[in-house]
Amino acid sequence: QRLTRRQRQMCIRDRDIAAGLEGIAGAELALIERNGKGVPEVQLKLDQTQLGLSAARLIKQLQDGDPSVHVNHARAREDVIVLGPTCLRAGDVELLVKRMRAELGATR
Repeated sequence: QRLTRRQRQMCIRDRDIAAGLEGIAGAELALIERNGKGVPEVQLKLDQTQLGLSAARLIKQLQDGDPSVHVNHARAREDVIVLGPTCLRAGDVELLVKRMRAELGATR
């Protein structure tokens, strides 16, 4: 199926998010592109034991921080954070990656 311009942009943003979050110890990354059928997303499964942090706690820290970052919390009980590209503007991907890496104690 041929993707629309908006769908292509969302896929590019998700790939950029995934690339920025790659290699974080204690976090398993999955890029779900959906091939134009639905909104693509990045899923980050946290190892609570290794990170010392649950998805719910990370979500709260992201929201309470400066700048505030809001992520999809639908799978937080499974220690999965879902990141979607629909509300992101230019420059937001870098900010999101920077905040996530800082909260997870990951360096580049």
